[in-house]
Amino acid sequence: MRLLLAIAGGLALTAAYEPLTLAPLVLVGPACFALATHGLSVPRAGLVGLAFGVAFYFTHIYWMRTAPGQDAWLALSTAEALFYGAVGLCVPLLTRLPAWPVWLAATWAAMEGIRSTWPFSGMPWGRLSFAVADTPLAPALAYVGMTGLSFLLALLSFLLARAVLDRGGLVRIAPPVVLAALLLVPAVAPYELAEDGSAVVAAVQGDVPGPGDDILWDHRGVTRNHVEATTGLADDVAAGRAPQPDFVLWPENTTAVDPFSDADVNGGIREAVDAIGVPVVVGGLVDDGPDHVLNQGIVWDPVSGPGDRYTKKHPVAYGEYIPYRRYWDPGFGDLAQIRRDMKAGTREEPLRVAGDRGGRRHLLRRRLRRRPARPSRARRRPADRADQQRDVHLHRPGRPAVRHDPAAGDRVRALAGRGGHQRRLRRRRPPTAPSWPPRSLAPPRCWSSGWA
Repeated sequence: MRLLLAIAGGLALTAAYEPLTLAPLVLVGPACFALATHGLSVPRAGLVGLAFGVAFYFTHIYWMRTAPGQDAWLALSTAEALFYGAVGLCVPLLTRLPAWPVWLAATWAAMEGIRSTWPFSGMPWGRLSFAVADTPLAPALAYVGMTGLSFLLALLSFLLARAVLDRGGLVRIAPPVVLAALLLVPAVAPYELAEDGSAVVAAVQGDVPGPGDDILWDHRGVTRNHVEATTGLADDVAAGRAPQPDFVLWPENTTAVDPFSDADVNGGIREAVDAIGVPVVVGGLVDDGPDHVLNQGIVWDPVSGPGDRYTKKHPVAYGEYIPYRRYWDPGFGDLAQIRRDMKAGTREEPLRVAGDRGGRRHLLRRRLRRRPARPSRARRRPADRADQQRDVHLHRPGRPAVRHDPAAGDRVRALAGRGGHQRRLRRRRPPTAPSWPPRSLAPPRCWSSGWA
């Protein structure tokens, strides 16, 4: 029964995240963990905690089976599940202490912090605080941060578990009720930052041709999609159907070859930048000798050309580089595709994007993080270019985020307000024969997301 309860708790925690997003279950999962491991010996509690981790993480990153591959999914899920087994080993010791829910919540938050950074830069997916996006608890992040909110959520779950173990009573029920009320206070009194200006940013998502999970399937098609989406936006700006952005943001890996040495890619970027007339932040892979590559965000100005750059600081182990390659160089499975290692950047200062209409300089301080898009319920619109997706997200401070769809003419559909969840329509071009990627390509992006 303990194992079944742990497995049920792991599956419930998975359901709190995308694609189901049943956020209240973020409290059910850890509570089941505490109930399943309470009162057991150290070895048995570790085994039950491991069962929880297996049920949670193998389902939480199930998408990896088809993106980077089944071998990476199995290896990463197993490694992350061990962390929950380690917490299970601690439960019999911590429950002997007074106020054990506090100590167990601190251990849980510490475990999340460790596995988010170790080994090889870690894997932060599945932190409790990630599940509260677009909920009334999200404003609390501004006050306590990711780790603090994970601690408070775990504490609330374990207080509920203690109330169940002690069969209720006002003394046991009052603490979780008070804590839940405190967590909702920031929703009423959110933390506000002083604003000294604003900018209109066009975030272009050009789509990945083919199966949609392999950027090397048609890497030149990826770049061309972003060029066409940006030139299409320029046409709509000129026609008055869309506002003039201050700069345009392309995502990571919009070029899989060096944009400085590849004439076709370089020409496409210049075409897009000249058309829109404002800087474009290009996410590209840049050569760094025969054995290394850099994942960079490059500010491409319509007047001065490429300028300021930011290099990704946390490449993904076994996704973008092979740790200790000199001692072990795998030549099998998807790991064989990683022919060059990605170097880590060292830059600390923000990326500067110049050339906006007001003469100000915008600071791009960190990458944009979005939760994976949920399936759209909107009807598909007829498109004059059905062979590609043409999504352009226009972000204007203080206004709802809207999507301008060039294929739909002047129709603009409001998606969500601040902090809202954006949904995309997806179109794929008919499959064509893929070309074998040259040596200059970096490995396909596995479970990295954005410039980190």
